[in-house]
Amino acid sequence: MFLFTLAVQAQNKVDNTINKANNSVNSVNNSVNNASATASNAVGTVGNTATQTKALADQVGGLFGAKKKPVGNVVIKVPGITRAKIKQLVDIVKSCPGVNASNVDYVCDDTDQSITVENYKGKLYDFLDDIEKKNPLVTDNNSKASKADNSITITGL
Repeated sequence: MFLFTLAVQAQNKVDNTINKANNSVNSVNNSVNNASATASNAVGTVGNTATQTKALADQVGGLFGAKKKPVGNVVIKVPGITRAKIKQLVDIVKSCPGVNASNVDYVCDDTDQSITVENYKGKLYDFLDDIEKKNPLVTDNNSKASKADNSITITGL
């Protein structure tokens, strides 16, 4: 009977030690879960702050007329144009509002005669109007703009 009592007491001590170890593991798991939730909340807060800041900047910029959305890259197609004439047209394009002259390039070979304007800032139809104003050979009768592919086509030059 004495041995039975010692065995029960020993088993109780082992059980208590295992329970303490389990409690420690649970505590660590809770700490990790809390830290993960805190990090996720911080990331969400940063994302929300960035979105709100951009919205505010757009509103403030809109008050001062500074809100210009780039159309993007514009390709001016001029089928059949000579190299001399495309160079003249490139000079005109570079002088248009919303065009950064260093972002203008042209191709004039057997298969392609075009001017590419990267990061044009403005409206496509305004761009065509500006080209028409600066070159009397470009008119409503021989030019058109396509918003679908951000292009302008000029024929008969």
